[in-house]
Amino acid sequence: MQLGASERRVRELSSNLKKAKENFAEDISAHDEVASKKAHLDLELADLKNCVLNVHSQTFKQAIRQVVLLYDTPEDNELDENMDVYNGQLMPIEDIPSRVTPEDTAVLDDGSLGEEIMP
Repeated sequence: MQLGASERRVRELSSNLKKAKENFAEDISAHDEVASKKAHLDLELADLKNCVLNVHSQTFKQAIRQVVLLYDTPEDNELDENMDVYNGQLMPIEDIPSRVTPEDTAVLDDGSLGEEIMP
């Protein structure tokens, strides 16, 4: 009797092993599909980021052209979108403390910059 029970247990374990191998193969296939989709989405995200940067750059250049026309400023001004005004001076954006936003700087009636408003 014990031999018959052992054979059933071996068949049961063999069946379980076969199912586990099939499930593993399905999981590998699903993983590969997800990895492929992720790679495609990563490329799409990089493309979208590039598009956003291009739109911002084009909009900045459009604004400069309008300023030149509307305010009769010389066209040879070298304006840099990586610079901003901080404490009345033109500075690289990365040198401006990150805690300061344009809303933190008051503009006085005469157009000059006032003291920083600390949040």
